[in-house]
Amino acid sequence: MRLTFYFVCCLITQVALAQDRIIGSDNTVILGKIRSASPQQIHFLNATTNRPDSIVSEKVRELQYGDSLRVLVFPATERDQIRLVSMAEFQDMIARDDYAQLLRSKTARYDLTFTAPPSNRTTLVLTPDARSKLTPLVTLLRTRAKLSFAVTAHTDTVGLAGPNKLVTERRAAALRAYFISNGLRINNYVFSGRGETEPLGDQQSLNRRIEFQCMAIQGVSLLFSEPYVPPKRPEPVVQKSTATPATQETYTRTQPVETKPKKAFSIIVFGEGLYTLEALADSWVDPDKGPGILQGFGGGLLVTYFLTPGIGVSVQGGYSQWQVRRRYVTPDGAVQYTNDQSLQRISGLAGFRLYALKAVYIQPMVGGQMLTLSSENSETHPDGTSTAETQKFFPTAGGSIGFELGKSNLLIDVAAQYYFTPNQSFSTVTEPLHFVGLRLGVGFRSQKKN
Repeated sequence: MRLTFYFVCCLITQVALAQDRIIGSDNTVILGKIRSASPQQIHFLNATTNRPDSIVSEKVRELQYGDSLRVLVFPATERDQIRLVSMAEFQDMIARDDYAQLLRSKTARYDLTFTAPPSNRTTLVLTPDARSKLTPLVTLLRTRAKLSFAVTAHTDTVGLAGPNKLVTERRAAALRAYFISNGLRINNYVFSGRGETEPLGDQQSLNRRIEFQCMAIQGVSLLFSEPYVPPKRPEPVVQKSTATPATQETYTRTQPVETKPKKAFSIIVFGEGLYTLEALADSWVDPDKGPGILQGFGGGLLVTYFLTPGIGVSVQGGYSQWQVRRRYVTPDGAVQYTNDQSLQRISGLAGFRLYALKAVYIQPMVGGQMLTLSSENSETHPDGTSTAETQKFFPTAGGSIGFELGKSNLLIDVAAQYYFTPNQSFSTVTEPLHFVGLRLGVGFRSQKKN
């Protein structure tokens, strides 16, 4: 029976120890599970009521997360306040593990002396007197492996700044060597020389000093509390009701105003390859009947304004060109003369973009285009060097079937297209022009498509 009672007591003790602790400014202890800690409030699950609870940070002195972390809480007004204490008081804080005071204090020694060894005049070492004065501190620090310190050497303002900085760096190096020789974990210490940059006053003996400051403690953190300001509740917006008599006023809550979503638009810069359909436009492809154009290339700009996510109005402008060189050869295969044909197309189109699926669309377009056919003979041509140009404006119709790839606001557009030009008389050609092509574009969409 006693054994069972002892086991239950141990179990209850372990459960209690596993709880987080909130220690108030008046030393009251609240057990629970800390959910979050901010400068204004601590939120936790209260172990007594088993319900969510909170307390303002200004009323808390310390937070203990099980056995792994202690958070010391100080007023925000003390954030940058570091006290300069005597070496005896500083060592007493370390011995008593008074972390709350230790993390907000530093000490200095003004009586440490250094000397240059005869074997190396460019370095400094601590004199025997200085080593004896540091022995109590070093002995104490060997038992406090969780503490991290900054050791900083300062000097007076006599002399030049450069040599003074070098002197303090050599003194810091001497202190580092002394700490290593006494078995301290050197990773817990940062040694530096500041020269004459941080004088304490006009008394030069106070400026020649070595400062020791605890910078961090393993398993211990700081939280600076701020006054808690409850969030303001928005006041209801009211308006007078027009349905009541003038002698009586009533108020009703207004309905939220729905804002219309902004319309999206896209801008795509594209390149295209064009191919004349020989079966439907033989006179355009056959060099004996017309310009002999087959393959062309071009590019342009396509802008779409979306009326809805699935319907947009598109405007497209572009330039494309077909080129062919005719070579006239002798019976033995030698080139006798040449004729260069170039068909240039400047187009302006408008239409709709209709999405059959989320990324697949159909885009019928109508508009007009200016066709310019240039012909140039070589010097050896029987007609001599000559240039001829034919230009005419035509209506055009067609469209494309495309697919969009989008990431964030970036668009990649791939489309197969077909266009028809109802020609009856252009140069020596009397047939309509039919051509297909592949369009590849990259662009931007103002809103990501849902």
